Amino acid sequence: RAAWRFELAAEDPDLRLNALIQKSICHDQNGLVDKARLDLELLRREYPEDPEVANSYGYFLAEKGQDLDLAEGLFREALAADPGNGAYLDSLGWVMYRPGRYEEAFDYLIQAVNVLPDDPIILEHLGVVLNLLGQKTEALDILRRSLAQGGDSARIEALIAEIEASQEAGED
Repeated sequence: RAAWRFELAAEDPDLRLNALIQKSICHDQNGLVDKARLDLELLRREYPEDPEVANSYGYFLAEKGQDLDLAEGLFREALAADPGNGAYLDSLGWVMYRPGRYEEAFDYLIQAVNVLPDDPIILEHLGVVLNLLGQKTEALDILRRSLAQGGDSARIEALIAEIEASQEAGED
């Protein structure tokens, strides 16, 4: 129902871009992944120069583990338009994390945290990568910061428990 309302809102040219992004999010959250991707592809055709559209589409792809090269290109395009944008830096770091490019991911995620130090999603992403780089103590600190900033408690607490269990088992 919300997706339908966003579709109606998208008929207003002043609301179209944000309404279509929200519509894609509704479709994705309701398991309509193909519809969400079609929404984002439409946005990309209609707003080919918009960095927010590039980032939204790329992030969707990165989260689904699909077309990671396309997603990386979209993030680089968004960053070219707005080089200091913390959300775009996070997105580029996150897409590098997906195929195991942890050192590169770390570099972009650190830049993102420097721009947006209290963003719980960016902090969570950085914590995940720090853990994979073997920096478990630092990962725990960052993940706890993410929780304190309102991050997804179930997901982050599970990560923290996993890291603490690995430390207790003597894993590095």
